[in-house]
Amino acid sequence: MLPAERATGVLHTERKVYVMSKESPTLHRQLPSGASLENLKNQARTLHRQHAKQSPDAAARLRAFAPGWGDLTDAQIFARRLGLQQAQAALAREYGFASWTRLKLRVEPPGPPVPLWKQLRAAIDGDNVAKIRKVLAAAASTPLASAAGTSVPALLLQPLHEGEDGYFNQKHTALPYAAQGGRVRAVRYLAETYPALIDLPDHEGRTPVNTLVHTLATACEGLTPSRLEIYELLKALGSRPDLNSAAKAGDAALVSDYLRAGADPCADPGKRLGHGPALVIAADAGHAHIVRLMLEHLAARAGTAPAMNSDCPALPPSVAFNAFDRAILVNHRAVMELLAPFIAPERLSDCLCGCCEFLNLEGVQYLLARGANPNHHIRPDDPESYPLLIALGTYSRKPQRSKVIEALIHAGATQWQASPQMAIHRGRPDLLAPYLDADPTLLHREWGDEQRWGARDLKGGTLLHMAAEYYEQECAALLVHRGADINARAAVDADGIGGHTAIYHVAASFHHRGLDMLRWFVATGADLTVEANLPCSRLRCVPQEPPRVVTPLRWARRHDYDWPLGTMEQEIAILREAGAPE
Repeated sequence: MLPAERATGVLHTERKVYVMSKESPTLHRQLPSGASLENLKNQARTLHRQHAKQSPDAAARLRAFAPGWGDLTDAQIFARRLGLQQAQAALAREYGFASWTRLKLRVEPPGPPVPLWKQLRAAIDGDNVAKIRKVLAAAASTPLASAAGTSVPALLLQPLHEGEDGYFNQKHTALPYAAQGGRVRAVRYLAETYPALIDLPDHEGRTPVNTLVHTLATACEGLTPSRLEIYELLKALGSRPDLNSAAKAGDAALVSDYLRAGADPCADPGKRLGHGPALVIAADAGHAHIVRLMLEHLAARAGTAPAMNSDCPALPPSVAFNAFDRAILVNHRAVMELLAPFIAPERLSDCLCGCCEFLNLEGVQYLLARGANPNHHIRPDDPESYPLLIALGTYSRKPQRSKVIEALIHAGATQWQASPQMAIHRGRPDLLAPYLDADPTLLHREWGDEQRWGARDLKGGTLLHMAAEYYEQECAALLVHRGADINARAAVDADGIGGHTAIYHVAASFHHRGLDMLRWFVATGADLTVEANLPCSRLRCVPQEPPRVVTPLRWARRHDYDWPLGTMEQEIAILREAGAPE
């Protein structure tokens, strides 16, 4: 039984309850009911910071509860280095527990055993072959016979997911899961130990080498060096990638084999086998040598000259356009130049849609310089489908956002009106200042429906909220310099959601692009203790939980694994260093 459980005496004070252990006459704080491990960690961090600031209260607590510090003076305590683990140990003893481990066990007792498939997934995530072997040994499942006549543990045929697997919903089993994650050691062990897995189709009918290339995770992150290594490994073990996989991997030898055998690089095998024609896949990956190889093959097949021209009948206009559109999205200039002769000038305007959504400044400039129309209505059934409105409304927060908007306006885009909001969208404090000169009350106004574009959580916010949302630090600095309240709260709507200050917009930022502005808010005196009632996520693609009361730090922590925002460890570190509470 733990010391706190053997209490024989209880002392109540105004703010805390202390208990006395039989083993020691020292009074200990009573652990409150419903205590959370995260809150206890924060208490340990606070003690750690107080020691660094030479707080007398911290010295008294460490003298009473830190092992080996009982006879030290305040000066000696402050001269000693206090590690976070030591602070945790002192806090545990302060609550009457022999160690931090025992305190953790009281607050968070061990739950039910982790399912074997989750253990296997964790082992694969760590690329840890020893753990994979251990999990498979623990499974001791009845082996299932494969088509090759060998046996495979049933655990390796079980999808490593739970229900609908979030945005990806991939339903991968062990080998394709390891392959798409780029876990080289795990793939090598599984493929060499259980060769029947190499040609085992997944739920989409793809073998692991094709799952590796065509999975959504690879589409987002690309064929990284580790994934290319796995591609070659699986090939060496006898797996044959399909044409689209070879095109995505830049495998010219295999692409040539397919073309000589009569494969059509313009044929669409359907989503199940590769998300579009092989020519489009190669263009998207930026493999100019593969694109050239395919175009030369098409020209030869059509009986035209080796030099490509827009009259090549073997290249459908839709395929040429889609390949060019994919190449320009990510600025594969060599591929763009190969495909440009096949694109009708009037279709260049259609490409503005993707470039504006992805805030691709180079692509926008390239298209506008070649005559693309900035007022092109891309989808007549959608009143918002103009290049400028797409750039204003996209969720992306790339630094070149304001430059894309400026480029479209200077090219003649007309879907905008001069306003203080547009000055912020354009990243132009010089255009914002005259509005503040004419009407200083703009600094404090809560904007309603007239805030037409952008993030859904700007309604009811101030101009400072908007500047923070789009990471326009110069505009934010101007607003604060002119008298904007850095701690002004957004309006609370009919559902009780709102009340956040501008710092919330950078406490969880896309790809850490708001880090500099977060530091600026902290240095400028933003209140880190403010609380707001907000939904689980700012993203529409993430299932929403009921709103919760959060501080800026708690808001950052809630987005720590919120794809596609990415982990928030840097934002969390900045806020904790500044003393932000949970």
